[in-house]
Amino acid sequence: SMRKSAGPGRCSPDIFVDGHPWMTVGRQQMEELENFFNGQNIKAIEVYEGDLPKPLAFSSQCGVIVIWTK
Repeated sequence: SMRKSAGPGRCSPDIFVDGHPWMTVGRQQMEELENFFNGQNIKAIEVYEGDLPKPLAFSSQCGVIVIWTK
């Protein structure tokens, strides 16, 4: 979870893989994401919190995690 851009509290960030949205984040989807990747096939990870500047393609009110694969 990440801090909300407006107001107190936390929210679930949006996740993108190679520029494409991943499923809505929930416990089951996070487990699928963990099973889908291993350290060998990840090239880079970008994290954008709340309202901090981020590429327009990754717009989100909560935050964004972008995973790039090899």
